[in-house]
Amino acid sequence: MYSACCEGIAQILADFMPASVLRAAGVTRLVGGGGALARSELVQQRLLGLVKLLGELYNDLVIDSPIIFDALYTFISGGNERVGILPDPPADFTRVRLVCTLLDTCGHYFDRGVTKKKLEVFLAHFQRYLRSE
Repeated sequence: MYSACCEGIAQILADFMPASVLRAAGVTRLVGGGGALARSELVQQRLLGLVKLLGELYNDLVIDSPIIFDALYTFISGGNERVGILPDPPADFTRVRLVCTLLDTCGHYFDRGVTKKKLEVFLAHFQRYLRSE
């Protein structure tokens, strides 16, 4: 699960940033690590840091809103289909933290127009995810 999130973030960032920046941020090590390592708090904190970076890139107009929404849907679907929901282990709220961190960082810009509608649709999917959790 965590490796799918890491791979999704790494792919999103790779499309818009030089490889040297990604290596400096430690994205390649996050994607390479799996299994028990992916469940460690250190990896989760790095993942949250990358999500915060993604939000800050949106705030600074480096990336556009479709990238943010792709990331949000990737978090709740585990990288599969946009609306598919994968079960998580009990009491594991990493995906919820990822979504909340990204929306806390840049969600206040989605208050009008098309992005407001997209956010409303995403929040409906997110509520469905939370109910299934």
